[in-house]
Amino acid sequence: MPLDVMEEGDNIVVHASIPGVRPNDINVTLENNMLTIRADTKEERERKDGDYLMRERRFGSFYRSLRLPDTVTLTRPRRRTSTAC
Repeated sequence: MPLDVMEEGDNIVVHASIPGVRPNDINVTLENNMLTIRADTKEERERKDGDYLMRERRFGSFYRSLRLPDTVTLTRPRRRTSTAC
C-alpha cells in the first residue's frame, strides 16, 4: 500500500492508495504513536459471455503501520475517502 506523508501546518496528512477496496472495509487506528491502516478485500464477480461462464473471487487482508514522531500530539485520526478516475 503506497503512502504519501506530509506536513500541513500543525497536521500530519497521510494519503494511502488502496484500489479495489470499499471505504467500509478500511480501518484506521492510532495507538502509542503508531498509525495503522488495515483493509480487507472481498470481491466476487460473475461474467457470462455466450456459453462461457467465468467467476472470479478475491479475498484477503493487508495493513500498513507508520510510527509517528514522539513530538506529535495524538488526536483521533480523521478518515476521508475519495475515488480517482
